[in-house]
Amino acid sequence: MAITPLIEPQVWREGSTLALRELAPSDAGALEPILGDPDVMRHIDLGTLDSAGVAALLARARADQADPARRGYRLGIVQRGDGTLVGTIALDVQGLSNAHSHSIILRPGMANMTAGFEAVHLILGVAFEQLELSHVWCTCYADNTVATRLFLATGGVLQAEHARGFHFFSILKDQWRDVSSLTLREALTLLRRNGAVSPAIAARSGRLRPQSPA
Repeated sequence: MAITPLIEPQVWREGSTLALRELAPSDAGALEPILGDPDVMRHIDLGTLDSAGVAALLARARADQADPARRGYRLGIVQRGDGTLVGTIALDVQGLSNAHSHSIILRPGMANMTAGFEAVHLILGVAFEQLELSHVWCTCYADNTVATRLFLATGGVLQAEHARGFHFFSILKDQWRDVSSLTLREALTLLRRNGAVSPAIAARSGRLRPQSPA
């Protein structure tokens, strides 16, 4: 009987400790305990996923990969050292030069500023340098302080605080490039100097005024 050769998933971008690659059906076992964890998924619109939900997510990712006019990128976050899958991140292309990045999901123990900072920079690198887009929107729940700081630290500007409790961030290619070489500590130091670590508090004090999206 013929054996189908294993095809290594395409790697989109590599950082110092993490990388982004295409998802494969064999990732189901690694994803189920991550996407099924209520604490991990509490800030994600998908909600917790059972095995059927994970299978559906992987099927959608595979369909996007095969689409000649691809607009959706649900990528796996893996450790560079051993290739272990530790989460996922999504990017949806909108229009000719814009995209929406969302659903940054990291396994328990890795959902921290260090790993998140690298993951956000990686997906922005995919958007700006590999897909040659010029503008990325990022969203998170207003009470997700870690994601809020991550988007600000990677060049985001708070555009609006939605009535339903969301933050909307705009990141332009040049804004990202200006901070793409900073370490996490340097980026957070810069935010503190600019008084923008907490958008909600800064807005109330007049140091940062949310603007309506263009």
